[in-house]
Amino acid sequence: MVVLFTAKTFIEDIMHNLPPKLMKEVLENATAIRDVLPTSRQLQIIELAKKKEGITSEDVQSLFIISLTGASCQLGALYKLGWLHRRDMGDITGGRRYFYTSVY
Repeated sequence: MVVLFTAKTFIEDIMHNLPPKLMKEVLENATAIRDVLPTSRQLQIIELAKKKEGITSEDVQSLFIISLTGASCQLGALYKLGWLHRRDMGDITGGRRYFYTSVY
């Protein structure tokens, strides 16, 4: 018999089995942990990067119908937190244009 876990039940199972000392650390650092976890939108961006084997700001802009600057900020934040890799593809105007791929 195969048992499928949802992400929530998987995390709940892990949390119930954490040693008390580690659970205390998690509680004391909950805000810092929350700050490095991706938001639901950022999770969608990471999934898109995995699915397409790489994305640009234009991909994120069209997916969420946001400004190019907003898309770039989302991707930059995910890169800085270590969720995405990036490669400078260069831009015909001499500026920077990045291509992002999923770390995982």
